Amino acid sequence: MKRLPPPSQTPSIESENYFERFENLVEIYDEQLRYYDELMHARVTMGSGYASLLVSVLAPCAEEENVDTLERLWCGENIDEPSRNYLVKRLGLLVASFPSVNPHSPKVYLNMLVARVMAKHPSCMVLESACNNLVDNYKYSNAPNIADLILLLAKHKELWEKRLEARREIDSGRAMERAKEVLAIIERDEQKRIDDIVARLTEVKQLEVAAQVREGGVRLIEQVMPQLCKWENEQRELARLTHQGSHNGSNGKSKQKNFFKEYTRPTVQPLWSYSDADNDDDDEGETID
Repeated sequence: MKRLPPPSQTPSIESENYFERFENLVEIYDEQLRYYDELMHARVTMGSGYASLLVSVLAPCAEEENVDTLERLWCGENIDEPSRNYLVKRLGLLVASFPSVNPHSPKVYLNMLVARVMAKHPSCMVLESACNNLVDNYKYSNAPNIADLILLLAKHKELWEKRLEARREIDSGRAMERAKEVLAIIERDEQKRIDDIVARLTEVKQLEVAAQVREGGVRLIEQVMPQLCKWENEQRELARLTHQGSHNGSNGKSKQKNFFKEYTRPTVQPLWSYSDADNDDDDEGETID
């Protein structure tokens, strides 16, 4: 998981790297939310390799002094319910971000803006995201409509609720425990698939390939399936000829003998050579998860 450098000691919005720190924190929360969403919508087809990654990235992180946090970004402020003084300062900065804006009554405009925002009780995170969204996308010369900011507050409130829920689940350890449960289910399913393929290979007398699949795991199943189907078809045809030969005398036995020679002839090289695979990885720069 991405970690941030030690925070600046300059009070919040007055620091030079305030906006950069906020954007970095948003990236971290969004990354955690993405992994958490993938966990909540996990399917058996995910694969045990990626499920193991989720167990790792969703593990709780101990609080460290040299890691930036939302609380450190707004040091001394209640980030869930910021003070009126903070709202006035932040919204004043918002209005000043539009140099050509000249409201008919700037004092009334700012007071109304502060009043309407306070009525929505935004957190520091929601307010910051909404203000940045407005500054980044507003392209007109007149003052931004207060309604535009109110709509953005609602939008970013929903986004931050999702981010913070994911963070709570991670910090509590519940997300990691769920990831471990998902991993266990996927590993059981993969082992069942391996056992099924090994049994089918054993049934068609391909013991060497069965041993390779047992050792190589689920990653070899797709590779072996086409040849396994061919072997099973040949075995069924041999059984049909055997049954037919028992009714048709010597002619049927001759066909059975010829087919048996063809069926028992080696048809493929071993499916997997670990030494060859290592060489291929070195040549192509690829790894097998």
